[in-house]
Amino acid sequence: MISRPALESEVRRGSLATTGGADAAIARPNVTDQKPVASGNGVSVYISLAEPVLFLQGFDSNDPTSHTTTMLRGSLLLRVQKQAKLKSISLNFKGKSETDWPEGIPPKRIEFRDTTYIMNHTWSFFNAQFPQAEHNYGADVVQLQKGPSSEIKEIGVTGASFDFLQRTSTPSTSSTTSSRDARKLSLQNNQSRSFGKGDSATGGPTVAQRGFKLFHPGDYIYNFELPLDSRLPESINVDLGYVKYELEALVERSGAFRANLVGTKELTLIRAPAEGSLEQTEPIAISRNWEDQLHYDIVISGKSFPLGSSVPIAFKLTPLAKVQCHRIKVFVTENIQYFTNNKKVHRLEPNRKILLFEKRADNHSTSSYPGSSMRVLAGGGVPYDYRQAAAAGDESIPHDSTNLLGNLDNDNGSIGPTEMEFSVQLPSCHFMKEKIRAEHLHFDTTYSNIQVNHWIKVSKDRH
Repeated sequence: MISRPALESEVRRGSLATTGGADAAIARPNVTDQKPVASGNGVSVYISLAEPVLFLQGFDSNDPTSHTTTMLRGSLLLRVQKQAKLKSISLNFKGKSETDWPEGIPPKRIEFRDTTYIMNHTWSFFNAQFPQAEHNYGADVVQLQKGPSSEIKEIGVTGASFDFLQRTSTPSTSSTTSSRDARKLSLQNNQSRSFGKGDSATGGPTVAQRGFKLFHPGDYIYNFELPLDSRLPESINVDLGYVKYELEALVERSGAFRANLVGTKELTLIRAPAEGSLEQTEPIAISRNWEDQLHYDIVISGKSFPLGSSVPIAFKLTPLAKVQCHRIKVFVTENIQYFTNNKKVHRLEPNRKILLFEKRADNHSTSSYPGSSMRVLAGGGVPYDYRQAAAAGDESIPHDSTNLLGNLDNDNGSIGPTEMEFSVQLPSCHFMKEKIRAEHLHFDTTYSNIQVNHWIKVSKDRH
């Protein structure tokens, strides 16, 4: 989907997106300032991401040149403070979409929520039933705590087996022992030291037979990575639906009174223009006549804008008659649609319209969000001596307070154009968290079940 701003006279789709980036290599995770996603009984689980936000490139899913991958990378850290019997350690990455249908999903209207699982991937780092569990913990890095714990033996070498080995060890033979008795004793000793089928080298049951492995105090690090296709839907959060991606860690413990540890960490996927895209630089130019009284040229310097940035808009207003323009307003409208049952069921939310910027002839310009500005480059009823200040954005200079085009009655038939430039500020994600929901904007989406689009509209009060 190629998105672009639009004017009232020619509606074109506009795109709003967040930006940012990270390019960090996976290393030993630093969890000093992090809270564990799960903890209990001396075991803590941390999920550390190399990039907490991932970017999906391209707005057109049908364009093969924009199909790329982004890499999900990170580490699961298992911090053991006292010995723990663990059955398995795994990490699951899942993407899920939900849309709510308060009136019920047609035709039966007995279901009120549509849930779609976008993807599911599991890393099984350790499992006591795996053969390799007998010899290692499945971790990329194991750093045990120094101290007495390093001398603790593996559970399974019981006292009975120790006593058995003591009893069957070869005693000191006396001078009265016959060679026949010595051979018999030696055979019994060799048989007692052999291992039965399924026994471990210590003489006890294997890890698989016990169903757990003893993890000693220390840190166990499990690295993971997964390529994500750029055609995946981005993270979405609107009133009646969402797309969410989560990493869920599961540590299964052994013992009747040892609860499993389960914890989640959310991951954000953001849509960004593809490499080489001109969406943020290619301008939109509109040239129109209004009732043969006013010719206007409007240029918007871009087709997609990140949330938190500003939208540059240039105006050239040429009177064709004695016309008055009292104010210019710049709005953004947001349209949200929901789909289900292969797009057979559709819900369209009422359009939301938010005033971003207003320039009045009788007052200073006003902005809904801090950061907007404007300047007059030519005309506009600004006296010649003040044109340089007007071009710098000074609105306190003398100017015509009834008409943005100036006093056309004093031009003696010589009517010239008025040129202005607006820099219209869009709300940032941080700013919207502090505002009421009615003023929130959600970035454009490419997901088929939840579609969000925006339009820039410019209106002029004239007579």
